[in-house]
Amino acid sequence: MTGVKPSFSTTVGGSVITIVGTHFVTSRSNPLECVFGGESKVDAVLVSSEEVLCVVPAHDQGPVSLALEIRGLSGLPRNVSVFMYVSV
Repeated sequence: MTGVKPSFSTTVGGSVITIVGTHFVTSRSNPLECVFGGESKVDAVLVSSEEVLCVVPAHDQGPVSLALEIRGLSGLPRNVSVFMYVSV
């Protein structure tokens, strides 16, 4: 993960973000997911090996971690970015 566009959303969620990077892959048995704040997981859509889309879940105001993970595979190294929730 080399970037997130945009890097913020309102606390109600629902907006789509683009995660950019390299070598993104997915499969039916182990799909990608975006993890907000270490706990809110949403399905990710693989656009290309360099781009993933996620719909932002609702969350309280403030900064949270944002990670891209492969569901079902634990212990893999992951990149984490900071994502900001702002009040409406």
